[in-house]
Amino acid sequence: MNWYKYWYYTIFFIYDSFCKNLESNKSFAVELFSVIIYMIVVVINGILYFIFNYSLTKNLCHIYSHLILFSVIYFFNGYLFWSEKKARSERSIYREISKQQKNLLFIILTIVVFATYFYVLFNHTEYFILIY
Repeated sequence: MNWYKYWYYTIFFIYDSFCKNLESNKSFAVELFSVIIYMIVVVINGILYFIFNYSLTKNLCHIYSHLILFSVIYFFNGYLFWSEKKARSERSIYREISKQQKNLLFIILTIVVFATYFYVLFNHTEYFILIY
């Protein structure tokens, strides 16, 4: 779970370098991080559906499943990161162990997630989202 929080705080401090409004940074970081986690889950599901053609993964490709999945991820991340009491202590832990190489790795990982998501979305839509 530490990598999950570290990745979130990497995104949070990128927002913080642009804008010093803590509340907007917190909400934008939770939204972007939720989108990234959603993208990872959806790409993995699309790959599993492509490989196994299993009915459960096909049901998870339905548009309503995408909406429910994103909502669950968003509220889970909100539960983890909106509480200011917990966030203060975790931000200080992040700052203590923050290393430029580690931050760069998570930024590159974020870019790779976006690139993979859009590649799969545009080239393999039939395994990715079903609208019926």
